[in-house]
Amino acid sequence: MSCFTMRRHRFPALIAGLCIVLGGYQASVAQDAEIQFLEPHSMLFQAARQSATLSGKGDQWRHSFTTPQPLDAVKAVSVWLLHYPGCVIPEPGKSVIGTWGDPKFWDALRDIGIDLLHTDPIERGGGVQGQQFTPTIDGLFDRISYEIEPSLGTDDEFRQMVQTASQRGGSVGGDLVPLHTGLGPDFWLAARAYKD
Repeated sequence: MSCFTMRRHRFPALIAGLCIVLGGYQASVAQDAEIQFLEPHSMLFQAARQSATLSGKGDQWRHSFTTPQPLDAVKAVSVWLLHYPGCVIPEPGKSVIGTWGDPKFWDALRDIGIDLLHTDPIERGGGVQGQQFTPTIDGLFDRISYEIEPSLGTDDEFRQMVQTASQRGGSVGGDLVPLHTGLGPDFWLAARAYKD
């Protein structure tokens, strides 16, 4: 085999090999970018960050959070209104949470004897496709974040609602059911066997 023939046969193989290496590199870079998007948006990441603000604080050992205390809850707030956000028709120009934060709303609740507004689900629901959030398919019971669903309002509106409720002797309750999840960042990180 001549030197020319050998080079002619090796050159395409070299290019093909280089394409495979570069393709793998590009896929790795794309996966790294996706991981960099998914991890900070995951509930596990958010929970770790949130727990750091509470860890080591006196509230953690002054109160027993491990034992259910339903009678204490009923004594504190005996009449609850479960008000799903999808059932709320907001006032014009207001969000759902902004509507719940209206002082007139809390005055009306107090007048009829309601002590607590149960708001859930209000956390972001749905899923993630690439680096885009997809809408809920289960009335926000497919939670994917501890963040408030943007279509319902903002953190500031939530804080205002709690303050208004407190000023009128009311309370705001909610829950987070970890079994109710969507195809969000945590799902995709687990599917990629990322970390633990």
